Amino acid sequence: RRYIFAFVLTLFLVIGIIEGINIYSESYSGLMKRGTSAYSSGNYNQAVAILEKASLKKKTSEVYALLGRAYAAKNDSEAAKSALEQAVSIIDAYRSLLELYAKDEEMDKIASLKKTVKDEKVLLLFDDYVTDSVVFSIKAGNYDTDQQLRLTAPKGLDIYYTTDGNDPTGSYGEL
Repeated sequence: RRYIFAFVLTLFLVIGIIEGINIYSESYSGLMKRGTSAYSSGNYNQAVAILEKASLKKKTSEVYALLGRAYAAKNDSEAAKSALEQAVSIIDAYRSLLELYAKDEEMDKIASLKKTVKDEKVLLLFDDYVTDSVVFSIKAGNYDTDQQLRLTAPKGLDIYYTTDGNDPTGSYGEL
C-alpha cells in the first residue's frame, strides 16, 4: 500500500510539474522567451508563429518589434512594416498621453501611469517627466531641532516643492 501511495503521489507530482511547464510555455513570458530564442537561432518561421501567439496575449511594443524583425528576416517586408507600425503606435499613444498630462500639469497621473507600465521601451518615455532619482540629504522622520534639507536631482531637472501640503506643479510651488 505504501508503494502504491508513493507511486501515485510521485505520478501526480510529475504531472503537476509538466502542467506547470506547459502553462508557463504558453504564457506571454514563456512565448516571448521561446520566440526570442527561435529568432536568435535563425528559426524565423518558428519565431513568427510563436510571437504571433504572444501578441494575442499581450499587445506590447516589445512583441511587435521582435515580430517585425522576424518578418524582415524572412523578407516579408509588408508584414514587418505592419508589426513595427504596431510597436510604434503603442509608443506614440503613450507619448501623446504623457504630453497631454504634462501640458495640463497632471504629474500625478503620469506617476500613476508609470506604475502600470511593464514595457521597457515605453518606460523610457517617462524619463522626460518623472524621475526616481531625487536624493534627500536627510532621512525622513521627526526631529527635535531644525534640520537643513537639500534635494538633488540629475542635471537639467527642476525640483518643485511646497510647504503647505499641496502637490507642486510647474506653476505652483517653489523651485
